Amino acid sequence: MDPFTHIKLVNRQKSWEELHQTITFSRRLQYDASRVPSSFKFRSHLVGKSDSNSQSSSPNSSISSDSSSQAVTTSHAVYQHRLYYLNFTERGHSTIYYTDLPYTDENDEILENLSEHSAHGLPLLSDLAFITDSKLSKEEELLQERKRIRGQGILNYCLDSKSGKIIFHLGSDLYECQDSMNEGSIPSVRKVNNESETSSYVDPKICPYNSDLVAFIRQNDLWVTSLSTGEEKRLTYVNNENQDLKRNPLSAGVPSFVMQEEFDRYTGYYWQPCPSVTDADGDQGLYRILYEETDESMVELVGINNGSNVDYYRYPRVGKPNAVARLKITEFQYVNGEFLSPIVEYELLQCLDDLFPNVEYLVRFGWLPDSSAVYAQIVDRMQLKSQLVVVPLSCFIPILIPKSASRMPSTDSHSVYVLLQEESTVWINVHNLIHFLPAGHWSEAPVGDAMESWQFIWGSEKDGYRHLYLISFSPKLHDDDNCKVFLVKTNVRQLTSGNWEVSKDKMWVDEKRQLIYFTGTKDNDLEKHLYVTSYGHNQFPIQRLTPPSFSHNIFISDDFSWFVSIFSSMKTLPGVGIFHIPHTISMLNDPISNCKLMQILLNPKDILEPSLIPEVFSFVGSHGEKIYGVYHKPMGFVDGIKYPTILYVYGGPGVQIITSGNTVQRLVRLQNFIQAGYVVVCMDSRGSCGRGIKFEKHIKNAMGTIEIEDQVEGLQYLANKLNFIDLSRVAIYGWSYGGYLALMALAQQPDMFKIAIAGAPVTDWELYDTGYTERYMSLPEFNFLGYANGSVINFRNRFPDQPNRLLLVHGLNDENVHFTHTSTLINSLVGASKPYTLLVYPNERHGLRKMDSREHFETSLLNFLQSHL
Repeated sequence: MDPFTHIKLVNRQKSWEELHQTITFSRRLQYDASRVPSSFKFRSHLVGKSDSNSQSSSPNSSISSDSSSQAVTTSHAVYQHRLYYLNFTERGHSTIYYTDLPYTDENDEILENLSEHSAHGLPLLSDLAFITDSKLSKEEELLQERKRIRGQGILNYCLDSKSGKIIFHLGSDLYECQDSMNEGSIPSVRKVNNESETSSYVDPKICPYNSDLVAFIRQNDLWVTSLSTGEEKRLTYVNNENQDLKRNPLSAGVPSFVMQEEFDRYTGYYWQPCPSVTDADGDQGLYRILYEETDESMVELVGINNGSNVDYYRYPRVGKPNAVARLKITEFQYVNGEFLSPIVEYELLQCLDDLFPNVEYLVRFGWLPDSSAVYAQIVDRMQLKSQLVVVPLSCFIPILIPKSASRMPSTDSHSVYVLLQEESTVWINVHNLIHFLPAGHWSEAPVGDAMESWQFIWGSEKDGYRHLYLISFSPKLHDDDNCKVFLVKTNVRQLTSGNWEVSKDKMWVDEKRQLIYFTGTKDNDLEKHLYVTSYGHNQFPIQRLTPPSFSHNIFISDDFSWFVSIFSSMKTLPGVGIFHIPHTISMLNDPISNCKLMQILLNPKDILEPSLIPEVFSFVGSHGEKIYGVYHKPMGFVDGIKYPTILYVYGGPGVQIITSGNTVQRLVRLQNFIQAGYVVVCMDSRGSCGRGIKFEKHIKNAMGTIEIEDQVEGLQYLANKLNFIDLSRVAIYGWSYGGYLALMALAQQPDMFKIAIAGAPVTDWELYDTGYTERYMSLPEFNFLGYANGSVINFRNRFPDQPNRLLLVHGLNDENVHFTHTSTLINSLVGASKPYTLLVYPNERHGLRKMDSREHFETSLLNFLQSHL
């Protein structure tokens, strides 16, 4: 095609219907890219013994029962393995699937002669008719919003790997089934709900040592139910069952909004990991749950009006009071299928916020492995200081019953122990990299100066990048009736190092072999891989276990013999592979060739359209930092033509959008532009994550003032390098923080950007929440200039006077970035006589969840661009 004809086709104005058809077509890619299995859980089961000389190919013919009286020295224990996960039905609903893995012996060696397994997963549940679009409770809907979960059907489930019991949500209902792992056996599904109760079961968890018991949250209180009898027991009474937030500021086991949204902790309670030791009276069936009681009485109550009704939320704006969280323990007895009275509630002898006056956030907490103590990570309001403390159970005292009636371990020590203190001049990035190694019972630790080595593994950014450390310490209990704080002497050994980062989300510790599995970017800034190293004395070099040229999302089995990788590259859609880890000397010497790919659950489809495969670029900015980005040529690209360009931006802290993996959201959003004839450019500017705290800290106290500089430098670099970017027709588009930067770009650089599309934007940081804003911007009284320079409102007079250059988009139900941000900006624009266009979605929250809303917005977006860019 000659350039003149191509220009005519590209510039042809399409009708609304044609644009909508384009959007509908792109949904096919979204359909393929989003139907990726998830939530993988492993289960292993000892099924018998096998003669090592057997040549049979049938598992049943060569396995003998555990109860067999024949003891043959050449026999092996035989383990059956099953993998569970969420996948999609033909109707697009999510449900539980499974696939059987090869049999192994006690040394994790695969028994090839016994391994008949399917390469494809099968639905676990036979009757899929009940998997419908059940309506979620408000509590569940908000929890999914915090977790960024979308979909229909079964969206999460819990598996007890010992019994095979599974519980799962469907709408507001809770169901249970039990998988025998027998071939061809289909578990029956039973609805758990007590017919007398209409409320939902939020955040259900199976007791780790009694699968008959399930704890859950109902109307902000902690409950437990017996699956065998159906009896439910209320464990806490902080809520009077009136849903009026003004009269019910307390909750038990429910994290506050800020804790979920800004610190990624979505649960507020934890079962005791192992049974309690019976006391002198021989108490049996004693169960404990550690939980946080959250008091939001001082937190501002915000009403959100979507035009038809008003919903109220507790929302702490910058500089205003936060929720107050206190650690408590509830204790109950369950014997022979009956709940016994009384239920005992324990509180700390002295609250953590009394012991540590500067504490503001309880960001992580849980049990030590032997249940003898609990730990907590606490952070100050400015998020510059973090402390990891251990609280022995003896520090908890009963409420409403005599202290003498307490079943807690009795010691003379009521001290709280500080294991770790970290301070930063930038900010503390909270993570999930904490693992306590087994040791003696805390209450039996020596008193005084005697040393006993306790250890835990911890992630820290103290050398500029997030790495793993082995920390050894001695409890050294102190005789004291009063609750005091003692700083524990520790020995620290760094396990990983270098100018790369360990991922913050999860690590897996194989205590038997003294190995740590983790994901990180050791090989490539843009690729996330699975690695293994040892924390033992014979530490070996860090070894990569996943193949290169992909980014990997990892799930590992409890016995560390299997892992699943969801992997993708810039050239492929996500695929899913199941790998076996052989625990042999050769694996340690050459792990990548010894980790065997056993099954492909989902083939990674190649992206056939060349324009959808991004080109990676990098440049060194005027500030000296290396910036990564990608660009896409438009579909039907013809050399010699300059194309209008879309700069897709996020740019905020805590997010990295330029990776070697193909994220569904990025691919689908950008495909619409590429297909419509636009060049698309994306970059990770200074302040984004994944490159170390030095790269992030550029936005410290300065959000909104440096990011656009990097984006503009990147555009100019590409325009000079390439000959097809039309710098006179550049639109910038972003959502949330990206929407904020789109506004700042149009106000700060109106000659560079012709159009800005801002979705759900922050417009004034004083209107946003405490946990996020104060981490990066401090308080307004300490950073007046930073807040002033970072406010879009203060740039109102610098927005262009020409119409059709600014498109604002927002959902009225947005409980994260409230519509107040957009309405405040509109009032300012009106006062400055500046034009704008507004798209409002009354029933949508921070993201557009409903298909009709997304299609309408994307069609409107293309229509706006073709008309005005």
